[in-house]
Amino acid sequence: MEAEHKLERRRVYASALPLYIDRMGVAVCRHLRQVERVVLGYLEITDPPEETSRLKILEVLQKITKAAWPRMACRVAVLLRCLLKLLVAVSSDGQLSDSVRQKLMGETSLCLKLMDSCCHGDLQPLLRQVDSSCCSSETEFLSLPETPPSVT
Repeated sequence: MEAEHKLERRRVYASALPLYIDRMGVAVCRHLRQVERVVLGYLEITDPPEETSRLKILEVLQKITKAAWPRMACRVAVLLRCLLKLLVAVSSDGQLSDSVRQKLMGETSLCLKLMDSCCHGDLQPLLRQVDSSCCSSETEFLSLPETPPSVT
């Protein structure tokens, strides 16, 4: 799954993965390293025009963060870097429709909020240090609320 380079197969794998993660529940903790590689790989590759695989993988990341929240703190640095790259890529991609862009940014924002909740608010200072010159004004929603959402 992680070495798949054909977009059609990626879409199929990505659409099946959220249900699989739901069935695994907390047992996903045993496979976090492998799932992390899949998430990182799938978020890097664009999937125009609907970006279905990226949206499904963001859903997977949300489910993993909720199921394995105690173990996510050690993975935040890598995931944060990937999510910020995704935000920059999405905000600068002129070929995406506004609705797809808003969906991607909204799902990415939710992932960031969940990760901030796992880290007990330690992510907020890091996000404030992000240079605003590398992103469009649409990415200003990154300011997280003072009380993070519940992980459970």
